[in-house]
Amino acid sequence: MPYATNQNVRIHYQVEGEGLPLVLQHGFSNSLDTWYERGYVDLLKHDYRLILIDARGHGASDKPHDPEAYALQLRAGDIVAVLDQLHIAHAHFFGYSMGGWIGFGLAQYAPERFPALRTQHGASAAGLTEGPHAGEGSLCGRLRGAVWGFDAAAKSPRARQ
Repeated sequence: MPYATNQNVRIHYQVEGEGLPLVLQHGFSNSLDTWYERGYVDLLKHDYRLILIDARGHGASDKPHDPEAYALQLRAGDIVAVLDQLHIAHAHFFGYSMGGWIGFGLAQYAPERFPALRTQHGASAAGLTEGPHAGEGSLCGRLRGAVWGFDAAAKSPRARQ
């Protein structure tokens, strides 16, 4: 299993697909496996290089006991550490629930690395479990719309830097 390290905390990640880099960050009490289980990886890996990350305290990433180890700045640093290990200068980002909160941290602490950020908060569990063939109103449908928007953002001068 691949890991990146941020301030002595190992962060587990996996990479799938080819294309523009897109980080998928799961919600609270989930893991990167959620993206596989719900069909997002199969749907998106043909067009994007997916970087799936287990947030600290979740999945196969380390689980520090000190509450201060879960500060937003450190969580944003975890994402940057993974990108650095993969030699990726810029990536798009989609965060669900807690992952969206981490996305706000990226906008604050590493905005130069992310030409496009999309967050999803407060979606019902049904919206996440409907799978890749759900309608436009589902979380998957909205994510498909969001990543199509990433294509336009990728053509901007900032994304090409």
